[in-house]
Amino acid sequence: MKNSITTEVIILSETKYSESSKILRAYTKEIGKVSIMAKGALRPKSNLVSFSQPYCYFLCNLSQGKNFYYIEPIKIIDSNFFLRRDYTTIVLAGYISEMVEKSFLEGETNKTVFDLIVKTLRLMNGNKNVEALVLAFSLKYISYMGYRPNLKEVENPYFSNYDGGVTNKGGTILRIEDVYYLKKLLYTSLDELVFDYDLTRTIFLLNLIVDYIKYNLEIHEFNSLKIL
Repeated sequence: MKNSITTEVIILSETKYSESSKILRAYTKEIGKVSIMAKGALRPKSNLVSFSQPYCYFLCNLSQGKNFYYIEPIKIIDSNFFLRRDYTTIVLAGYISEMVEKSFLEGETNKTVFDLIVKTLRLMNGNKNVEALVLAFSLKYISYMGYRPNLKEVENPYFSNYDGGVTNKGGTILRIEDVYYLKKLLYTSLDELVFDYDLTRTIFLLNLIVDYIKYNLEIHEFNSLKIL
């Protein structure tokens, strides 16, 4: 093995490999998206049990092998255990993981996106308005990826993927209040947001922005959202 590096890691997903091991799909701060072989992680007494859970955020050493990276854990920063507390949170956390997996190539890095993911997962742990939080995440994520939606204020607003966001040329009908809310979510830090918008309307806007993300990143579908 070679090219050992110390980095922060978020586990996106896990796949069983043999009777005792896992393959982890992870996003790292220093080297982007990687596949990690977690040998023995399915053994109850393994020191990798806690580190190999989805959404766990930790510091470790990674060593590059022929087909996978291999992990030497250092410390858990946040287990994000409470993301498993209810159905909606589980689904939306899965959506975040799936988006990262589908929009980044192996080894492609974006430290701003990494920090956004870390902050969003942490806030989802104790937030009752997870739909609004994930809508804010989605707006910021697609903006950091280079496709910030146009949220200009116009009379009789519509939202069009083809026209890059809010327009008066036609598309999905919006309310003026929707545009104000989207702008607040995009331009305000997640730590400072107050989520006080109608839940039904928030879910409508989340689906709208998810479609915008799929259009711009050429993602066919988010399988995690099919069960929401």
